[in-house]
Amino acid sequence: MDKGEEMLTRLRGLVSATFRTVIVTATALGCNVQANSNDVGAVEVPRMTPAECQPGLAADSRTALWWDSAARILGGMDVPESAPIVGRKSAAAHRSQMNTLWTRFNAKRLQPIREFAQRELANGPGPTTAPVFYPFSGPDAAYALAFFPAAADLIFTGLEPVGEVVDLDAMDDPTLAASLEQLRGSLRSILALSFFVTMEMDADLRRNKLSGVTPILILFLARHGYTVNDVDHVVLNPDGRLCRSDANRVRDVRSTDERIPGVIVRFQAVGDPRERRIIYFKTDLSNDGLQKHPQYLKFVESVNPPTTIIKSASYLLHLKEFTTLRDHILRHSQAVLQDDTGVPIKLYRAVQWERRLYGAYVGPIPIFQARFQPEMANAYRETAQPLGFGIGYQHESHESNLQLFFRRSDKVITTLPE
Repeated sequence: MDKGEEMLTRLRGLVSATFRTVIVTATALGCNVQANSNDVGAVEVPRMTPAECQPGLAADSRTALWWDSAARILGGMDVPESAPIVGRKSAAAHRSQMNTLWTRFNAKRLQPIREFAQRELANGPGPTTAPVFYPFSGPDAAYALAFFPAAADLIFTGLEPVGEVVDLDAMDDPTLAASLEQLRGSLRSILALSFFVTMEMDADLRRNKLSGVTPILILFLARHGYTVNDVDHVVLNPDGRLCRSDANRVRDVRSTDERIPGVIVRFQAVGDPRERRIIYFKTDLSNDGLQKHPQYLKFVESVNPPTTIIKSASYLLHLKEFTTLRDHILRHSQAVLQDDTGVPIKLYRAVQWERRLYGAYVGPIPIFQARFQPEMANAYRETAQPLGFGIGYQHESHESNLQLFFRRSDKVITTLPE
């Protein structure tokens, strides 16, 4: 048994024990922020030009150089020799281990995905710079940026905490070493198997001083070769205004709050004048959660991403508790890239959707065996193109599947009867 299979066996046991908890949590957790008199900086949609929400919050003194250096340190990459952290044993050990992990991950997963994207996705709906919607993403910028390297905006959503990037120089070496080790631990499933285990990662992120998704987002951006310009902690008001807050207020949110916490990471490619963004929201995407926080889908509609990506989503869109999001995707997306955990294939009516199938459909892993789709098995027996890389729960390349759906017309067809 190789290390990947051994890890998958361990994770299957974990997920089997916690899957019911995941479903309950996904339905029960609505995570946003109450109004606070110190929030500042309304942001226009879709370009989010800063303006005043409510005065009183001090401006962040961290520069673009600070953020980019932090991203590179977390990514285990070279930083200027003048940086105080360069000589730290903990940083050197992290750099060595991250280089090994990323080199293997890039060759096995990301490079084949980039080739697939260039071949299959470059001629999708709208320009390649169009926004992308990624529900159930967690901090998975690694795969999203490989599939959509030119997207101007990527809207991520998950139940993982937003977190923050603390001052690395201020940590003593044992604390820094422990934090970096925990950070690598949070990445172990995505780098080895291609997906995050939400409950396991959530526990890891809450224990770490480098908390939440924010350090992972900037780490992945640096590793993809982007420059990180800035990070804004935000809350999405019930009235739809997106306001800058601070990490402490975002961290202290409760499920009873009426606003949604998030973070905007601004980044840039070398030689590209455009500043681009990852926008992450921590919120519940079940029907109950979206009813409680209707501003979420209104925000997504205002950005108007033509493409949706769904990967390793625990088959939540197969459940009656997630029909609101499912119908939104079917109504508003011009293209959907997903594995079999996304919208059930029977809901992509041939009159409305052109489909392309890639890889092999061998059915769900055992803990999700009830989500087997006979319609997908039949479709794959008829025709499927090679995939060339592993992705999703069936993470070996000969067992992985992807589907690409393009809208044929503007006619709206929602779900089939339950």
